[in-house]
Amino acid sequence: MSITKIRMLLAAAVTSPVLGHWAPAAPVPGMPALTSTSSKVSAVSCAPSADCAIGGTYDDTLGNPQAWVASGHAGTWSNAIALPGSITTGGGHSEINAVSCATGNYCVAVGETSTDQFSDRATLAVDLGGTWQQAMILPGVGTSSSQALSVSCPSPGNCAARGFYTDASGNGQVFTTDEVNGVWGSAAKLPGQSSQGHFSTQSHVSCWSAGNCVTGGVVATTTGLQAIVSVESPAALAANTATVKFGQEQSAQLAIKVKPETGGTPAGQVTVSAGQTTLAVVTLKRGKATWTFPPKKLRPGTYQLTATYASSNGYDPVTSAKKKFVVTK
Repeated sequence: MSITKIRMLLAAAVTSPVLGHWAPAAPVPGMPALTSTSSKVSAVSCAPSADCAIGGTYDDTLGNPQAWVASGHAGTWSNAIALPGSITTGGGHSEINAVSCATGNYCVAVGETSTDQFSDRATLAVDLGGTWQQAMILPGVGTSSSQALSVSCPSPGNCAARGFYTDASGNGQVFTTDEVNGVWGSAAKLPGQSSQGHFSTQSHVSCWSAGNCVTGGVVATTTGLQAIVSVESPAALAANTATVKFGQEQSAQLAIKVKPETGGTPAGQVTVSAGQTTLAVVTLKRGKATWTFPPKKLRPGTYQLTATYASSNGYDPVTSAKKKFVVTK
């Protein structure tokens, strides 16, 4: 087989279904402007609104893979472009590993970027209405080698991403990170089973709604490879009254419940906050807790209370919906 034919087989192609029949595959629009050698599709996703995103890699002039992305709607694609902010030189590379789109013309692509062959850093980029934003390093991954492998976005601005990082012993460990209302939190090690061998941990995630996700993958143990699964647990917050008088806040009590969709009993602690102010840290007992307001903790005014569950015994961290709380004079 000639080199030319090999390149043709590796060339990125895209196709779309029409009334249940797949249209003929065609090269990704704009790819010749990026590379004259090899390219491939690594990930594609479409929301129910028919907004789509596709991404992959192309070989630069040095033969190193670089990330590309394109946006689409109902089978019509924009020209592929180099992922903004991801292009490296002098031996570095960038890659797209997964894409997820939510209704509302909102897509997220995740992967990694490296300035050389040994320093991958997990990255993500957001497509807003067909315009790709600058790729960024995931918060919290530090300087160790890391890759983002999977992402799921049930709604615009609410996503979950998973991947792996290399710990101090050289073992690949699963990390998790969530986007809540457009803000990405810091990546954190998945609680529970850790990799005990020199193995790049694989990980996948899927969410059916904001804060309700399942991640699965595989880790290396002393006895072999082990499949793992983790469920993200929503926290619920209730109050027996929404309005109290200043100095008599002890008449109000919060009821906190962390209930995973698939069962089990979360352990750990929940932080109760009013905006950016931490009010208390309470410990769960059989997945529940109650907390009584101390008097004069909050000045008169209207507050939005939240309960943030810290990850423990295999359940992901999550923050509850806001609960209105009024302190009168």
